[in-house]
Parts: sequence; structure tokens; C-alpha cells
Amino acid sequence: MQKILDTGAIYASLVICSALVVFQAALALGAPLGRVAWGGQYETLPVGYRLGSVVSMAVYVYLILCILKIWGKKSLVSPKTARISIKIFGYFLIVGVLMNAISRSHLEAILMTPTALILCLSLLHITYR
Repeated sequence: MQKILDTGAIYASLVICSALVVFQAALALGAPLGRVAWGGQYETLPVGYRLGSVVSMAVYVYLILCILKIWGKKSLVSPKTARISIKIFGYFLIVGVLMNAISRSHLEAILMTPTALILCLSLLHITYR
């Protein structure tokens, strides 16, 4: 049963991070998805927010590399750095869950809150397994 939970947490976090990379890339390229991100103030993000999306993409790609290392796959990240990074992101996402939940954007709240929560719980499970 524990192995199923471990594998599920790894797959869930990899799928969510990959989807978020694609989503942030779309935002950075000007897709009209801004109502679901960054507070939902803009349909198409202005340049500053687009740069934020590029940074977010880099963070999620780094997180994917960390998860792959923990999973035993080849990665550019050391095992110790991967474990510490995943723990930090897991705890950081607690704030992300809360921020998404209180977003003025209804779409962001209903879509990104559960996404952030599942990613948060998956990362913390990976950290403490």
C-alpha cells in the first residue's frame, strides 16, 4: 500500500508540474488565460506578469528535476538538494493554496486551489516517505 501511495504522489506531482509548465508557457506567450492566474485581473497578462510566468515555468521545471531524482531517475540535481527543495516547495505551497482560495478570481479559486493542494500534499508525502 505504501508503494502505491509513493508512486501516486510522484506521478501526481509530475503531472501537475508538467501541466503548470504548459499553462505558464501559454500565459507567457499571451494566451487569454489570465483570469485563472495571478489574481485574475487580466484576460491577457501584461509584460511584468508574463515574466513572472517565465520564472514560474523555471521553478516547475526545477521541481520536476528534483522529483525525478527522488524517484531514482537521472537528473541534474543531487539527492540531498532534491529532497530539501521538494520540502521547501511543499511547505511554500501551503501559502499558495491559501492565496488561491482567497483569490478575487472565481476561476482561479475553483481551479488552482485544488491543484495547489494536491501538489502540496504530494510533495510533502514525497518528502516524508
